Amino acid sequence: RSWKAALDTAKGVPAWLRDDDNGYIAEPVKTLSIEDKSYSVSVLAKQHATNDGQAAVMFNADASQAWAEIQEEGKPQRYLGRPTAAQKGALDQSLAE
Repeated sequence: RSWKAALDTAKGVPAWLRDDDNGYIAEPVKTLSIEDKSYSVSVLAKQHATNDGQAAVMFNADASQAWAEIQEEGKPQRYLGRPTAAQKGALDQSLAE
């Protein structure tokens, strides 16, 4: 629900991220710690065009909150959910790996 809420409150989110029917592929979820709190993060990529768009999606331990960074070819990066500076760093790192 928190991911859906993050998508619903943001304008201009790419269609491939909103698509529930194979609009993207996802890497396995990783667990990480930021400021002594656990988060799970996964990188999503646009189906059949992984160089065109990717996003890192992060949830807190009980999945009640979600944050994301979206990168698309030729567009500035976008953040959803108002991540802190530390959370932005973790999202950036996840996309760089």
